[in-house]
Amino acid sequence: MLSRRLSQSIVPLVMLVLLSMNVLTPTVSKAISTTIVISEFRFVGPNGGGDEFIELYNVSRMPVDISGYTVRGSSSTGVTSLVATIPAGVILQPGQRYLITGSTYSGGTLRDLASVSAIGSSGGVALLNGATIVDQVGLSAGSAYQEGTTLAPLIGSINRSYERRPGGGVSNNNDSDNNSADFGVATPSNPQNRMSPPTLSPTGDAPEDLAAFRVLLPFVRR
Repeated sequence: MLSRRLSQSIVPLVMLVLLSMNVLTPTVSKAISTTIVISEFRFVGPNGGGDEFIELYNVSRMPVDISGYTVRGSSSTGVTSLVATIPAGVILQPGQRYLITGSTYSGGTLRDLASVSAIGSSGGVALLNGATIVDQVGLSAGSAYQEGTTLAPLIGSINRSYERRPGGGVSNNNDSDNNSADFGVATPSNPQNRMSPPTLSPTGDAPEDLAAFRVLLPFVRR
């Protein structure tokens, strides 16, 4: 009985401490990118610089209307440009993907949307809802779009890409706001579109919410 009373008094205290440390207060980019993330991409492929693609993924358990969202690219010096604008009526169901491809795209998966400009091989890419960045990834420190430690540029004409972990046909829900931790190289690349079978996130919960829950769990169990 005493143990239970102590548990009830400790939990609120622990939560206050976590809030003061920002453990339970995710950043804006984390809160937003627990709906739609950039799940796989490449800026160069077997057909050169235009053989690029950007795959979006609904990591949540709710349909998300991405009508009017834009994809913007950045050079390695921070110059940005419009890559694509999602047309009206595009709603991604849980676990569903959306594929945007470049002018010389060589993949076998049909695109959902064609890009209007290419991205530099050592630049970056971001998904925006209005002026708000939903998700972003960079391949150089000079890119205007990046999270944490950037990835190394993919050089050459190999059929490969960067895929958000865990990947491999499972899901792409890792989002720590650190590009180097969240993405790994996929060889060959594995782009998917709206017609591909959806793959749900194992939990459907925001990564930062799960992390906070694990911190609190030992106190709640007492």
